[in-house]
Amino acid sequence: MEYYRHSGAVSPVGLVMTFLAGLATACVLAIVYSLLIVHVPFIYVNFLATAGFGVAIGMAIGHTAKAGKIRNPMVIGVFGLIFGLMGLYIAWGVDLIARVGFPDYVLAFHPRWLAHHIAIFYEEGYWGFGEKPVTGIVLAIVWLIEAGVIIGLATLIAYGVTATLTFCERCGTWNQLEEDVRRLVIGPGQEAVLERLKTGDLTVLMELSVAPPEASVYLRVDLAHCATCSDSAYVTVQMVTETVDKDGDVSTNANALLTNLLIAESDLAHLREIGQPMPEPESPPPIGPPPGYAGSENPGA
Repeated sequence: MEYYRHSGAVSPVGLVMTFLAGLATACVLAIVYSLLIVHVPFIYVNFLATAGFGVAIGMAIGHTAKAGKIRNPMVIGVFGLIFGLMGLYIAWGVDLIARVGFPDYVLAFHPRWLAHHIAIFYEEGYWGFGEKPVTGIVLAIVWLIEAGVIIGLATLIAYGVTATLTFCERCGTWNQLEEDVRRLVIGPGQEAVLERLKTGDLTVLMELSVAPPEASVYLRVDLAHCATCSDSAYVTVQMVTETVDKDGDVSTNANALLTNLLIAESDLAHLREIGQPMPEPESPPPIGPPPGYAGSENPGA
């Protein structure tokens, strides 16, 4: 049983591309983010802007690293961390310029002036709820949460873009991903099935039925394979649970049982069609006299 593992290869071109993408995204979005925080003082907008800032940095880095064929998610995650920090630092410099009208745009990003700005902000506060400004420890906690959201999302999303993808080293390309190619019924009392799957026993899938569209618990089969050679084919099996809240919104929880298990290319077609058809429901017996009944049409005769 063999699972896919990234080779860890990092191309110089990919590094340069990812660095430039992270730098440009952090600089441009830091300006937009900081001006939005200063001039649109609504907590919900600010929270969305904070999350969006981190997500955008992570997405830009992750997808550029993918285009640059970097097969090392840890390196990509470090880029997310670095440019998340850089974006936050630049945002503080823009905050100084926007809030107090600092005249020198270059000195506004000097660590000494930023430290001075943060110290005054901490003591006096520039925003609050109602007429009372938020200062001191409470403000520091808000800043820590803000930093955690931006840097954390930038790091995790950058890392996650390629973390579960597979790459064909022979052809030098990312494998094609086929998601949700099959859904199979799984129910209570089938723990043995799950244990067999976890050991890589794919024959157990032949014993299961195809899940109906309305199924809320099922096994989902995903495939990944190289488009040009037969050396790189993988299967992922997840147990999916869908729940519907009182508003009718569907939430999905997926638990991976197998992640990128190496298979033969000849198994791809079989896995696309795996699973037995659901048994047809039995028809109720017809209503009426039993077969062979010879009753008279006129019982009173």
